[in-house]
Amino acid sequence: MLLRAGEWEADVRPKIGGAIAQLRLRGVDVLRPFPGSSINPLDASCFPLVPFCNRIAQARFAFGGRDVTMRPNHAPEPHRLHGISWHRPWSLIEVSETRQQIAHHHDGHGD
Repeated sequence: MLLRAGEWEADVRPKIGGAIAQLRLRGVDVLRPFPGSSINPLDASCFPLVPFCNRIAQARFAFGGRDVTMRPNHAPEPHRLHGISWHRPWSLIEVSETRQQIAHHHDGHGD
C-alpha cells in the first residue's frame, strides 16, 4: 500500500523485511526505487537493521560473560551483517492512508 502525507509518498514492504520500496517527494525519487519483481531486501534503499546494525566482526562476540557465535550471512565474508530481521517478514499491525505500523517478533533463538 502506498502511504501519502502532503507531497510525500512511501511504499513499505512488511513481507520483505520491512523494507522501504519507494520514497518520493513531489513525484521525484528520494531513495532508489525497489525493483518491482524483487523479493530481496538488499535491493531496497532502506530496511530495518535490527537487532543490530553494521557488522559483527568474525560473527562472534562476548556478552555478560558468555561467548556468542553467529552464522555469517554473506559467504565468503566471515562477518554477520545487519541483524536478522531484514531476512524475515514483518507483520502489518495498523494501516491508514498516512501511516503504517509494522512489527517483527524475535524470540532470541536462531539467526
